[in-house]
Amino acid sequence: MAWRWRTLPEARVPGAALAFGQAARRLLIRLTKTEAERRQGWMVAVADDVLVVFGATTQLPWAEGVRYAAPHPDARGLWLPTNEEPNAPVDLLMTALSRSTGRTPLLLWPDPSRVIPLDRQLAASDEVLQSIAERWQAGPGRPS
Repeated sequence: MAWRWRTLPEARVPGAALAFGQAARRLLIRLTKTEAERRQGWMVAVADDVLVVFGATTQLPWAEGVRYAAPHPDARGLWLPTNEEPNAPVDLLMTALSRSTGRTPLLLWPDPSRVIPLDRQLAASDEVLQSIAERWQAGPGRPS
C-alpha cells in the first residue's frame, strides 16, 4: 500500500506525549522529577529509544523535543501525530500494520519513520521510571 503523510488543517487533541533519542531521556528526567501524585493518571510505553506518556491532554508533560499524538477517530487503535495523517484509508493501514506486527494499538510516526506497539503500557510509577532509566543505561536500545 503506497501512501504519504499529509498535514491536517486542524490538529487533533493529544492523548500522548512522546520523544525519541535524547529527547526521550529529557522526558524521562522530567517524569522522574514530577510529583508522584501528578503522575497518577499517566501511563508509559517504551520501545528502544522512544518514550510515550499517555494522559489527559491538559496534564501531558513537556520537555524539549516532545511531540504529541492522538488516536485516529476512524481507527482508534492507530495513534498518529496530532497534526499529520496518512493519505490512505487509516482503517486499512491499521489492519495491515496490526497483521504485520501482531500487535495493537500502534503508533505510526513519520520522522523518524516508526511503527511502535503501544500494548504494554505501565503506570508511570517511580519503579517503572527507574526500570526504564536502568534499561537505557544498560546498553542496546538506550536513546542516542
